[in-house]
Amino acid sequence: GIDTHTLKMILGSITAVRERDALLNLSENVMSSREAAVIAEFLNSNPSLARLNLENNQFNDADAAVLASTLTNNTQLKNIWLENCRIQEDGRVAFLRAVFDVSSLSSCAASNHTCRLRGLERDISAMNR
Repeated sequence: GIDTHTLKMILGSITAVRERDALLNLSENVMSSREAAVIAEFLNSNPSLARLNLENNQFNDADAAVLASTLTNNTQLKNIWLENCRIQEDGRVAFLRAVFDVSSLSSCAASNHTCRLRGLERDISAMNR
C-alpha cells in the first residue's frame, strides 16, 4: 500500500490544483482498508476531483462501504474506477445504493446521481431484493 503520509500529500495536491476535470490515478498500489479510510476522509471534503481511478487494488466490501458513504456529500466526483479490486456483491450494492438508492423516494432523491461507477457492472441483481 501507500503510507498514510504520502497518500495525504498526494490527495492534498489535488486540492491545490483546482482543475475542473482533475484525474487522480491510484491504480495498482496494493491499497486496502487503511488507505480507504484516508481516501474517504478526502472525498468527504468534496474536493475538486472529477475522476478517481482505484482499479487493481485490494479493497474489500467493508472498504467499498466506507468509500461509497462519501458519495452522498460529494458533488464533484464524476467517475470512479473500481475494477479488479476485491469488491464483491455487498460492496457493489453499497456503491450502487450511494449513486441510486431505490429503497424509498427520499433515499432516491438523496442519492448521488452524477457519479458513474466503473468496474462494478457485473451483477446488480442484489438491488432488487
